[in-house]
Amino acid sequence: MTREWVVRKNREQEDKIAVARIKAVDLIQTFPGMSDDQRKKVMERLEKAERANYPYLTTVKFDLLDYYDWQDGVFSQRVAVIDDYERELMQRNMYSRYEDSAPKHFDGDIVITDPCYVLDHGEKHQDDWKKCDYGSEMEALGITTYMTRDTLYGDWGCTTYNSDTKEPIGHFCADAGLVSVFLLGEVQAYNPEYTEEYLRSKEWTATLIKDFKGEIQFVVEREAGTYEYDTQYWKAGDPWEEYVVRVIGHGVNKVTGEPINFITSQTGL
Repeated sequence: MTREWVVRKNREQEDKIAVARIKAVDLIQTFPGMSDDQRKKVMERLEKAERANYPYLTTVKFDLLDYYDWQDGVFSQRVAVIDDYERELMQRNMYSRYEDSAPKHFDGDIVITDPCYVLDHGEKHQDDWKKCDYGSEMEALGITTYMTRDTLYGDWGCTTYNSDTKEPIGHFCADAGLVSVFLLGEVQAYNPEYTEEYLRSKEWTATLIKDFKGEIQFVVEREAGTYEYDTQYWKAGDPWEEYVVRVIGHGVNKVTGEPINFITSQTGL
């Protein structure tokens, strides 16, 4: 999704957060049986929770319990606005993860795979997964030309297609919920056992594209439709939407000069 779309959607979420906060604060300010000092302490608790990385507001509800008249019998209904506010807070900036990456230039044999699959599992490399911050800082392993992001879906299986002919040219999967593009030579400099022969024996884990020269980008696309059947979570005809990650490349074979254009699609769990 474009940067403009992400900014717009995040602003819309901020509006929802603001509305939900008004209702939560109004509940605290009008909750029966509390002094001004007590309301102030609950508000301080709320504001502290709002600043946290994970703004759980359960402690605010616990504070209100101290002043609840149990003869009322509807506490969960009274504090539902706190739950609503927490839910909206948890989605702050959520749309940022859907932003398309900037195109990145690659020149050489490329590999599309989950970064956990390229690790050297030898005795001297037991801490490498942590050392590279679980795939996001591969520079720590000497790999500098790469791109990595989460799959949005978790673990998956994907097929890489030639964009021009629509023919499959490879497969890859994830075991850490991540997808990366690497230069094979850089991976082999770090892990000499990651050979083309090894890749052929594990062909479902990685797509290898030889002699690629061009731009590669992570693109997130929105898909939408309506449910065709009833479940406990939705009814037939209800709308659904999801966001999917694709790896898209545009370039040439630097040996033959022929175009290499590809796109990936999830084809398995």
